[in-house]
Amino acid sequence: MNSNLQTLSILLNIQIQSDNIGEIPYIPLGERYIVTEDQFTKELELNDLHLYQWTIKSLSEILNFAARL
Repeated sequence: MNSNLQTLSILLNIQIQSDNIGEIPYIPLGERYIVTEDQFTKELELNDLHLYQWTIKSLSEILNFAARL
């Protein structure tokens, strides 16, 4: 079964990347945002790298957000 992050990667046609030690997979959305997945709840988190804030979003909310970038 695919994770939410894997599904999002397929829908956006963006490869999943990892941080410098390879432990935190993420999908970059432009230069300011990344999407990660909570390893326990599997919820998608939209991370703002300029404000150092994150919010939990649904798959459809992130797809809509990415379409506006």
